[in-house]
Amino acid sequence: MKTEIIDIWNYLSDSKKLIGKSNAVKNQLPKYCTTVAPPDIPEGKVTVFDETNQVWLMQDDAPATVTIVRVYGYAPDTMIYIGAADAMVDDIPANCTPIAPDAAPPAGYVLTFDTDSGTWCSTEDHRGEIVWDTADATEIYINFPGPYPACSTTKSPANVPYPVWSGSQWVTDADQQQQANIRDNVAIYNDLMLRVVSAQCPLQSAVAQGIALTQSQQEVLTELQQYAVTLAQFIQSADLTQSPLVFPESQPGVLEYPVSLNSTFGA
Repeated sequence: MKTEIIDIWNYLSDSKKLIGKSNAVKNQLPKYCTTVAPPDIPEGKVTVFDETNQVWLMQDDAPATVTIVRVYGYAPDTMIYIGAADAMVDDIPANCTPIAPDAAPPAGYVLTFDTDSGTWCSTEDHRGEIVWDTADATEIYINFPGPYPACSTTKSPANVPYPVWSGSQWVTDADQQQQANIRDNVAIYNDLMLRVVSAQCPLQSAVAQGIALTQSQQEVLTELQQYAVTLAQFIQSADLTQSPLVFPESQPGVLEYPVSLNSTFGA
């Protein structure tokens, strides 16, 4: 999110006289300024700011008794140049300097003020861009001017499963991929076996209670038992790190018993 810049009107700290218009970051106003626009000033008059009532008052002009200098403001968080204004030489507002920028920044750069050296610099500006941390592929949204963060890349890992940075591009982490394949294959096996058990349960319960099964029901139970053995043998011998695995298939309708019984097993 970029910094919102608004218009402000500056006035002297002692006399409250209007000294000019400038810019500031919204909600971060320096001292001795207001967002209230002054009225038109007729010749021979000056306007002063009534801080109590937050209005401009008109007064007769009087000879200036202070020295006014041109100052250059910068945003307090990003240090980006935001505009010029006038100020008293002995009362320069915060986040301002009398040092003028000597050149406009090139494309892709912004002017920033270095308070340590007291100079304006052309700084790379990638605000609003997204880069990715090469350590863990997490997304980084850039809010401040400057070069791209260390250990980051503009290449997205979005289309690379289990991405890991190779030094020049994202590649799939083979170990993570294999572990994921194992989890997926075991989940498929468990789901199939659960369906076998669910279909077997009413038939085995009937047998346990001495209820005779019909020919078709007996065929279903036999097929379910054979399929359970086939599944177990398959999962024991399969390479679970591979994907996709082709699991053995059951006879149509068997796993849905007793909801839908295939005509092959019909009475």
